[in-house]
Amino acid sequence: MKQAQAELNTLVAREVQADKDFAGIVPRLDPLMSFTNRDGERLLMPVAGAVALVFLIACANAAGLMLARGLQRQHEYALRAALGARPFQICRPVLAESLMLSLLGGVIGVALSVWWVDVLKAVAGSSIPRLDQVRVGWPLGFFRWQA
Repeated sequence: MKQAQAELNTLVAREVQADKDFAGIVPRLDPLMSFTNRDGERLLMPVAGAVALVFLIACANAAGLMLARGLQRQHEYALRAALGARPFQICRPVLAESLMLSLLGGVIGVALSVWWVDVLKAVAGSSIPRLDQVRVGWPLGFFRWQA
């Protein structure tokens, strides 16, 4: 990239010597991927923000429901403790319920994401470049944000 930018600067400097109309032009070399994805990034960033906000609200709702359910079970916890149950025995049903809810939510989320990608492909068709290459896969769970 640096070598290509240096060659481009040399070419522009040569043109400035031949024709003064090129004076003041500063060439900038951009990768093709950034040019191709510029509109997509601009359109998808607000969508990604909205998805993150909805996800945050859903997590807060689930945490609130779990807290309310735990408060309703205070009498049960006190009774188990009075009967001599260890702390892990008291927490075991709550942990099992939380694990089942999280696994069920994950499975439903993956299924919905696969379905929505298929819906997007069917609806958008050829209006979005390279949409045929979009798919849901395991690396999606381990993504890293690129600036």
